[in-house]
Amino acid sequence: MRKYRITGLILVALLFNNASGFGQTNDLSNDDIEEFKARAGRMIDGFQANLGKIASKEVAEAIKQGHVRTTLESFIGEGDYYNDEEEGRDKIVQMEVSSLYREPRKRKITLKSYLTSLARLPYAKVEITSAETPRISNFYKQGDRYVATATIAQRFCGFKRIEGRLVKTYCDTTKKTFKVYLFKEMDMFGELWVVKLGDATVDDTTP
Repeated sequence: MRKYRITGLILVALLFNNASGFGQTNDLSNDDIEEFKARAGRMIDGFQANLGKIASKEVAEAIKQGHVRTTLESFIGEGDYYNDEEEGRDKIVQMEVSSLYREPRKRKITLKSYLTSLARLPYAKVEITSAETPRISNFYKQGDRYVATATIAQRFCGFKRIEGRLVKTYCDTTKKTFKVYLFKEMDMFGELWVVKLGDATVDDTTP
């Protein structure tokens, strides 16, 4: 009888551990989910607006750096090392970038390298705009965090100055998928929910 009782306790413990790990049923309310999805959407919009400022040749360097800092603050780990609970290791936020003509067509770089490269693009003018409203999935439990994905379409156009005129020399529309993280942090007022962006991958790039 004692053997069966111990076995039963072990089984209950295993079931509890499985329930508290990856894939746990979402215990956020529908109102919570909609609020956090709206916050993620606003963060994506702000991210894309900042990219346009960072790439612009008409924005002073000091102001560009302010937009870089704001962008990094919207990402988990501020673009630096963070613990990826799915992979079980520390990693740096990665951005996958693409081009219609460069080989390889896709490559991954760190978020900080991406922002530095954006500020140094060899164009007289750059336009980066949202081509559609971000689509954000529901959040699911992953360890101590919740995770969602946000899919966006981003229109990029580069202009060069030719004989005194701005001429559009490159354009593409890229669909990207971002990880979105939701977790709790403490501040001076207590515990609060925080939404941060994570890695981005390229789904498709078209003219």
